Amino acid sequence: MSLEFVGREEARNINELAHPIWIEVFGPMITGGIPETERIFRSWLNPEEIARTMDGGRRYAYVKEKGETIGFAAVDIEPGGAMFISKIYLKKEFRGKGFGSEALRDLVEYGRVNGCSVAYLHVNVKNAEAIKAYERNGFERKVHEITYLGDGDCINDYHMYRSI
Repeated sequence: MSLEFVGREEARNINELAHPIWIEVFGPMITGGIPETERIFRSWLNPEEIARTMDGGRRYAYVKEKGETIGFAAVDIEPGGAMFISKIYLKKEFRGKGFGSEALRDLVEYGRVNGCSVAYLHVNVKNAEAIKAYERNGFERKVHEITYLGDGDCINDYHMYRSI
């Protein structure tokens, strides 16, 4: 397994890779179902937004196994020595096989090399499998965030942290 960091020219490809993963993972979790999941996806992971966040410093990487793209990740190195793991998603057929843990270890090492002493992420409270995986990899739940978005939907996340 390896991470391949990419530039803004890959924004459309990341969007296309992300779409089926996002819908499959979040469709059952988001209050508004698939329509709301699609709306949020179009807002947060459209190619223009991906490129805009890259311009702001977010680094996107393909997660690869034997040359095949099996998912993607995105991180922000923040002032003060923190790394925010914004995204880490794998195609369904590659989950539960250790690739996510490998990717997390590589991301944490990327943070260490870039001067970070802590890594953190946000995870939907209904995403039990991801929460277990993060905990297995040294992340601890520190904050429970509920932010109402209107139309009956809300962000309902744990903020999880680990030392690097």
